[in-house]
Amino acid sequence: MKRDSLLSQNIPIDWNAMCYVYGGEGYYGAEKEKGVENSAVVLKKDDGEILEVRTKDKEVRFVLIAGKPLKQRIAQKGVFVLENKEDLQKTLEDWQEEKNGFEGGKKWRSGIRDLVYGPVKPK
Repeated sequence: MKRDSLLSQNIPIDWNAMCYVYGGEGYYGAEKEKGVENSAVVLKKDDGEILEVRTKDKEVRFVLIAGKPLKQRIAQKGVFVLENKEDLQKTLEDWQEEKNGFEGGKKWRSGIRDLVYGPVKPK
C-alpha cells in the first residue's frame, strides 16, 4: 500500500485473521495496532467484519491470512503443524530423510524472502 492510504477488507466475524508485514509500516484494526517489517499482527474479533489498514508517512507490504477456524486438535513443531503427534513424528522423519515429498527440501528456499531482500545470489 502506498503511504497515506486506507484499505477496508471484509472478513467474516467468525474467521480468524492475521497480517504478516514484510516491508514498511502500517496500522491495523480498530485499535490501529502498529505493524512493522518482519512482524505479525493478529486481528481481534471485536474489530468487527471490516479490517482497516492505514498507512501514514511510509508504505507497507503485507500478507493478509484469514479463514474459518477448524476447531480441531493440532500437534506442532517448528514449521510443521499436523493433526496428531504420530503424524508429526512421521513427517519430521520424512523431512530428515528427504523422502515422501521432501526430496531436496533442506536446500529449498522460499521466494517470499526475495520480495523483501531481493534475490539471493548463489555462492
